[in-house]
Amino acid sequence: DVIHRDIKPANIRVLKDGRVKVMDFGIARLLSAAKTSGLTTDGEIVGTFAYMSPEQSSGEVVDERSDIFSLGVLLYESVTGTLPFIADTPAATIYKTLNEDPTPPQEIAPSVSASLNKIILAALAKSPQDRPQTVVDLKNKLEEARQEVAAPAEVVKDMVGKLRAPRSPRGAGVLGHTRSRLGYWVKEYEDTATVTGYAAGCTVVSIWSSFYFPIIETGLNIFLPIIIFFTALFVPPAGLAAALGLLSAGLWFESMYLGATVAILSTIYWITLGRSFPQFAILPLLAPALAWLKLPFLLPLAAGIVFGPVLAAFVAGFGALVLASAEVLSQQAYTWTVSSQPELIYLSSLQNELDDLVKLGDYFVNQPWLLAQAGIWSGVALIVSLIKNFRTNLSHWAAAIIGVIALFLGYRLTASALEIDYAFDDMVTEPAIFSIALLLIYMFFFYHPDRDSS
Repeated sequence: DVIHRDIKPANIRVLKDGRVKVMDFGIARLLSAAKTSGLTTDGEIVGTFAYMSPEQSSGEVVDERSDIFSLGVLLYESVTGTLPFIADTPAATIYKTLNEDPTPPQEIAPSVSASLNKIILAALAKSPQDRPQTVVDLKNKLEEARQEVAAPAEVVKDMVGKLRAPRSPRGAGVLGHTRSRLGYWVKEYEDTATVTGYAAGCTVVSIWSSFYFPIIETGLNIFLPIIIFFTALFVPPAGLAAALGLLSAGLWFESMYLGATVAILSTIYWITLGRSFPQFAILPLLAPALAWLKLPFLLPLAAGIVFGPVLAAFVAGFGALVLASAEVLSQQAYTWTVSSQPELIYLSSLQNELDDLVKLGDYFVNQPWLLAQAGIWSGVALIVSLIKNFRTNLSHWAAAIIGVIALFLGYRLTASALEIDYAFDDMVTEPAIFSIALLLIYMFFFYHPDRDSS
């Protein structure tokens, strides 16, 4: 959970489809920080004075209820056209916020209902204890107030509208109608789909890691992914930590030094990225599972479509390294990665000595193809991301096609430069066709970037 600390009209954006986006998280802080060290230090005041809560204006510790106060100011201004606390100087504005009660909205705008008037004044209460305690509480109260003043026909229309997708344009046909409905449901349940997909991703990582590097050779392995799924579903950062821990533990049982090294690297990865952005951090770890499904190139292509250039290049390049490491250490050889290499370092060959790390490092140094593949994936993701940012009607489609071409060229030129001979069709062509086909199907039915444009 995040406390924004600067809710105001300039940071609210209404999209064309009616969705509301909150922007500018420059001074936002995690809610967990408030429970430990507090969100502000003594005397520190951040935010916009006219929209600050009393506790924020005083530089005190703030929580979610401070943002609720700011939302109350926003609601007040929306229905009355004026701010509840306004003065000529910031100091005078803060004084009014701390000591004066606002004029009831209903006195300024008689059309404001009694229930809405009461909700806004409650949100503007001086004490956080007297406000709605969560944003969900405030939302529920607003919906109740809306239904109280709405005509019965409007209430029924609103309920039906939530159950029925909007009609497709005339002449769209069955395919266009299906695309419209799928796009509507994706938009409607975007948050649920994201959380569930992330939990499934953590589960997939735990499955392939427990399959390659099993901790226990019993049927109990089946329950570990289930536990990780529900952990990731309810506590996302903990789910990623559990998946990384399972991978580290599996390697520990084969080589203590290798397992400890992976545990340290996993901890750094979780602290720097996974704790705050677990949905992004899980993606590179899915590369071995995608390779098993004959869809390895879906990662760099999709990363370029969805993310900005830097993040896309990181996700793709790191994913290639994860795939190479999983293949080198396990006995699952993916033909498009190391088919040209003379031998793999199987876990069974490790001696549970410090020399295991040296052996693994030497292997990567002496096999430039593995590192070159990471460069190819990063480059493809970067190119796709840059092209899609042109924001024309066909930029995303052009980016995906050009990305596949760059992928072919990258593998051809790299193999030629390194003088590696391999079966190009099996290694690149077939997986690339499967990957781009699935990506284009997803883009056509589900991915509509124009919804997020203003």
